[in-house]
Amino acid sequence: MEGHLQVLLIVDEYQDAYNWKAVVRGSSRDGHPVHPGDVALLSEFMRGRLYFLTLRKSLRPKSTESDHFFTTDDDFKYLPFNSDFGPLCLSSLLRYCGLIKSKLCCSELRNKRIIHYTSLEGPEQRANAMFLVTAFAVLHLGQSPARAIANCCPRGAQVPPILPFRDASVHPRSKHIHLFDCLCALRVARARGLFDPADLDVSDCERLQVSRLDFSWVVPRRLLAFAGPRDEGPGHPPCAYVGYFLSEGVSTVVRLNRPEYDRRAFLRVGIRHHDLFFPDGTAPTRALAVAFLSLCEGAGALAVHCRAGLGRTGVLIASRLVSHYGMRPREAVAWVRICRPGSIMSCQQEWLEANEGFLAAAGHPRNHLQTAPESGPRRLSFRHPREGRGGGGGTLHHQSLRESGKYRERDPRHAQGSL
Repeated sequence: MEGHLQVLLIVDEYQDAYNWKAVVRGSSRDGHPVHPGDVALLSEFMRGRLYFLTLRKSLRPKSTESDHFFTTDDDFKYLPFNSDFGPLCLSSLLRYCGLIKSKLCCSELRNKRIIHYTSLEGPEQRANAMFLVTAFAVLHLGQSPARAIANCCPRGAQVPPILPFRDASVHPRSKHIHLFDCLCALRVARARGLFDPADLDVSDCERLQVSRLDFSWVVPRRLLAFAGPRDEGPGHPPCAYVGYFLSEGVSTVVRLNRPEYDRRAFLRVGIRHHDLFFPDGTAPTRALAVAFLSLCEGAGALAVHCRAGLGRTGVLIASRLVSHYGMRPREAVAWVRICRPGSIMSCQQEWLEANEGFLAAAGHPRNHLQTAPESGPRRLSFRHPREGRGGGGGTLHHQSLRESGKYRERDPRHAQGSL
């Protein structure tokens, strides 16, 4: 693994080289001191300034004159729909980066060590906390994904491995993406201009995601994922989207589910509309992927939706990330989920991995898009999560879909995991 940890502090190791006891000095909520046996791992990201502490049990160290302790486990929460638990969304990450910067620049903390802590008792919270701190290291400290992960979980450390992120289905054998995939996705996304962590307006991002129309830009000004309009029942009619689409340069709407609205509402205002239906809970055919990739070559932005704008929408947008932006399949899955939590189920991830070569060739300017025999699995049950805000704020609370009944009114076989 690239980038060996330069300063790694493990209990009972390197005691002569560094006074690690001073760094972990503090007390829990009830005032008892934190003992050396409570510390599983302490990692340094900025010498004398920024650390990541993993405790063996859930304690709340009290800040001291030399050390400032804080945690994100209570404030940055992921609201699952099934067994999924992360990664946290882009706006959460950007708010975390802003939080760290503010702490580093705060005059009251100027002479203190800033220690982000979590515990082994919450493996899912630990994974999300590691995502935040390692992403900060990649985006703002110039570390490679491998080195950032080595800081938090080095080889030989007596701590459990980082829990991988699963999909949002009810199926117990979910495909995983790993922390390394998420960090690589962030690095590629920044390099290819999909976002600029120094220039992105977090407030605008949050307003867009918590709006009643449920939008998520995956590629700014090019690919927008959203929940499908409906003329009747829960949801919104097409006319509710027209104003935003026209103001943001959306030239084409791509519908992937069966019609639930009259598309003439878009056509009347000059927005093109295409139907590329394939069944919920499945992966697309290569021919359908070719059709979608061809639409992506046109002028203007594409607004893509299925019923909830997660599974089918996510896999086609990810296919564009692989073919045009040079992401590996798991990186593409990670980026789509960071932008729109809950997107892409396991069978769709498997399809992306099985067709990586085809998609990469399809995106090469010298190659014509051609179909070939199908490969990869096609079906898996899926229910949809959104992400929630903890008591302290900092992440999005996507409950509009739950409150609208959008998911509850779907095929009842979804709840039984049989679709």
